[in-house]
Amino acid sequence: MSGCTELSIHTNNHFEPDQLSATLAISADTGSLTTWTDADPAVLIEARAGFIDATGTMSVKQIFYGELDRPTVALIERTVTIEARDLSRRLADTKTRENFSNYTVSNLIKTLAGRVKLTADVDNFPQKVGAFYQVDHDKISQDSYSHTTNLRDLTIWLAQQVGADFWVSGQTLHFKSAVDATKTTPYSLVYTPPGADNPYPSLPATSIQLARDLTIAKDVVLSMRIWDSKQKQATVLYYPKSGQSAVENGTSQEYVLPPRPGMSPAAALVYMQSQYQAIVLHERLVAVVCPGELVLDARSVIKLSGTGTTFDQSYYVDSIDRTWSVDSGFDESIQLKNHSTESQQSL
Repeated sequence: MSGCTELSIHTNNHFEPDQLSATLAISADTGSLTTWTDADPAVLIEARAGFIDATGTMSVKQIFYGELDRPTVALIERTVTIEARDLSRRLADTKTRENFSNYTVSNLIKTLAGRVKLTADVDNFPQKVGAFYQVDHDKISQDSYSHTTNLRDLTIWLAQQVGADFWVSGQTLHFKSAVDATKTTPYSLVYTPPGADNPYPSLPATSIQLARDLTIAKDVVLSMRIWDSKQKQATVLYYPKSGQSAVENGTSQEYVLPPRPGMSPAAALVYMQSQYQAIVLHERLVAVVCPGELVLDARSVIKLSGTGTTFDQSYYVDSIDRTWSVDSGFDESIQLKNHSTESQQSL
């Protein structure tokens, strides 16, 4: 992007598109102006970045690839501010009402990727999509996808059913098994407290903040009302299973989930488990501000150590915001969330 004076890129780990915002200087010729005032809706935006090493060589990598959402031209300042999202936006813009019951999850993801001109990087998920519909309500016309839905929402729903992660980078749709911190080599973030030889604390960051939500840290119980077609009656499920008595005794915090029509009790418990984990993941949050780098991504695991507290553990990246400007240089803000194995309840 020639003439760039400011750039920010937001990357996340919760099924949302990566986003880019940049300010570009516009040259004096009219052609440069009409490039943006009359921009084609399918304009592709790519951002690359790199550092010069000790040998004077620059290694450049792609840090964003997507389609232009909005160009805003400032005539007096002769600048244009562009906003873009990664190519997962194509999934959101494509609607369907089809019945995919006979597809395996992997094959369906490959099919959806092809429809929006993306290549597919898919782990093996052999489950039939129809297996996630209750036996008595296995027709699309009777389940939650009876109305028109977009391919992005459908892909997210499938990821939630099989415990997968989903994102788009470049022109590739990734549908992979979720990262397991116990099987991943984490990046290290070491805090050194002040001492006699060093009166100031040190760490490879300009700021680090530790936060804990004490409300969520209490015992959490989820409840959801479903229609059990086999028993022909409505019933309320609790997760963890022992949570009903805790709610009745007032010793736990109850979260009531909205009903899911057509969902079997077994499928409901799987869904409640995923929602339970999403809630307790935010028990501990770490915010890091550091000089810009190009190694971490939204699937990285970072291990904090040296604080001497229970915050010394591994964290998943929740989001990364990288900003660059002519005046301020290259900075980075990282939001981390913990993943406590103790908070995962078995069904």
